[in-house]
Amino acid sequence: MGAGSLRRRRRAGDHRHRRLRVRRQHRGLDPPNERRRSAAPSSGLHLAAAPGGGDQPRTPYRPAAEQPGGLLEVGPFKLFTDGSLNTRTALCHEAYPGSDPGEPGSHGLEMLSPREQVSLLRRASSHGIEPAVHAIGDRANEMALNAFETVRVTVGIQPTHAVDDRDVADRHWAGRTHRAYAFADLLAAGAVLELGSDAPVAPLDPWLTVASAVTRTDDERPSWHPEQRIPVADAPAGSSQGRRLIRVGDRADLVVTDGDPLTADARTLREMPVLATMLAGGWTHGPSL
Repeated sequence: MGAGSLRRRRRAGDHRHRRLRVRRQHRGLDPPNERRRSAAPSSGLHLAAAPGGGDQPRTPYRPAAEQPGGLLEVGPFKLFTDGSLNTRTALCHEAYPGSDPGEPGSHGLEMLSPREQVSLLRRASSHGIEPAVHAIGDRANEMALNAFETVRVTVGIQPTHAVDDRDVADRHWAGRTHRAYAFADLLAAGAVLELGSDAPVAPLDPWLTVASAVTRTDDERPSWHPEQRIPVADAPAGSSQGRRLIRVGDRADLVVTDGDPLTADARTLREMPVLATMLAGGWTHGPSL
């Protein structure tokens, strides 16, 4: 793909982000993204340059407050504990149906040991870089939560997977899905939740993320494990880094919607019209733009 074509596709993607009320985008550390980072103020987005397991946290990484223009930050530092549900590589306590519990891979794939995970999370945190851990299976999540308790970090979740994966979860995790995507249990235990989309694996739209967390369904079927739904007031806050109110001195990252998300029904919440978006005090989407 040529440079001009790539720029056009990125501009189209940025426009879609602004229209959907996305204000923060995570991108990996690589040469094309390094060039994109230099243009962050013109993108209309907060850009988070996210190092991965191959990019060891180092002192030269600077926190967001030190970056030019305040729209660029480094982090989170992404780690992978296991694989995925569809490939049966999500790390589980029990063997997958039809597999021999003693054979390699029967419980999924362990990509990091608990000791390695804690060491890397501590190293990232010591440099002011927010860590993020990919964990799908129950054993992988147990390892991640134990590490989080040790290092004391925020829990990031992708609620759309709870509705996208319900059928495959019922197939591969039969009898165990009551502890899958246990968002309400995490809240009750005092965890701080940050909602994300996991795009492009799942849809980018944050309203689908919010609706999935609140309803646990995206079709005419009843909620999947409705006891794990989270209150509607907590979902938008989880998508806004914990903000629930507008206070004097807050960063002016705002959205104007055609309706109240706190009283909207499930369909309206999923399709919430966004009239305008403001980033750092400047309008980036709206009727006059």
